[in-house]
Amino acid sequence: MKNQKDNIFIAVIILIVLWVCWRYYDKGINKNKVLENFDLTTGRAVKYESIGTIKNYYLKYEYLVNRKKYQDETSVPYKFFPNCEHDFSVCSDKRFWVAYQKDDPSNSLINLYIEIQDIENPKPPETLDNFR
Repeated sequence: MKNQKDNIFIAVIILIVLWVCWRYYDKGINKNKVLENFDLTTGRAVKYESIGTIKNYYLKYEYLVNRKKYQDETSVPYKFFPNCEHDFSVCSDKRFWVAYQKDDPSNSLINLYIEIQDIENPKPPETLDNFR
């Protein structure tokens, strides 16, 4: 009986590791697709939350391409938006540059390092170095 529980535990751990590896692999492929053929637009934050007990933060954002609304999300470094953790209204007006894949606008990257909500006619970044 104990041996069977050990085997189930090991199988679950292996599945979790495989899932995490797949997520990183898939995220890398999607990023490369955007980098190969992209256009820029602006996006706005719609949700900021932590998931799990180790405080993995995620920002959900939306953007328009040809008058169609898209949503995506990205992980956010710990304490990147500390004022948003308990009151999202503080960050609900934040605007950012979004790079999207021209032939699949649902695939996107966002630059969290350049906030453009208070800038009239913001200048696009020259590179996609800080897009995630």
